[in-house]
Amino acid sequence: MAKKKTETTPTGDRIQLSVFDVAIMGGKLLPEAEQGPLDTEDDPTSPLHDIRLQTVKMTDAWVNSFVTHGVMQDVEVVYLTDGKTPFVVDGRERIRGARLASRQTGKQLGVWCRVVKLAGTDLFLRGLLANMHHADSVPTKIAKAKQAIAGGLTEDQFAPAMGVTPERRTNSRRPWV
Repeated sequence: MAKKKTETTPTGDRIQLSVFDVAIMGGKLLPEAEQGPLDTEDDPTSPLHDIRLQTVKMTDAWVNSFVTHGVMQDVEVVYLTDGKTPFVVDGRERIRGARLASRQTGKQLGVWCRVVKLAGTDLFLRGLLANMHHADSVPTKIAKAKQAIAGGLTEDQFAPAMGVTPERRTNSRRPWV
């Protein structure tokens, strides 16, 4: 995928990249076939740290869907400190599956990336919200809450994203369960 396509939309910029030109924070912990050259070591203090990264396994059906259809949904990326490397905010599993499909077929798959311009607590909150559709275990929810607090978010900011209402927080001994 030599040529990068870009477009500006009402919701922001989009760029088309190879699935190997997008970095996953902590991607060096993945099986070698799922890694990309820009992936980094894990950094639990990063807003892009995903504690589920190593527990979500790629299935043959998931990978075959990319072989057949390619990546049909945009991946959300952010440019961190160097301003050159797009890091995945939302879409790590799509990138991982598409990388495996690319290696199976010998063709580099492309992916449209929506570029978000966030930093600090806004990026922590976006990273948290991006993965709220997953049915997390209680220990995972607690770990995400700890990560959010370490990233500077208040309980009032992240609790609603985790489905915990103010009433439940004040009226329950175990609000995160």
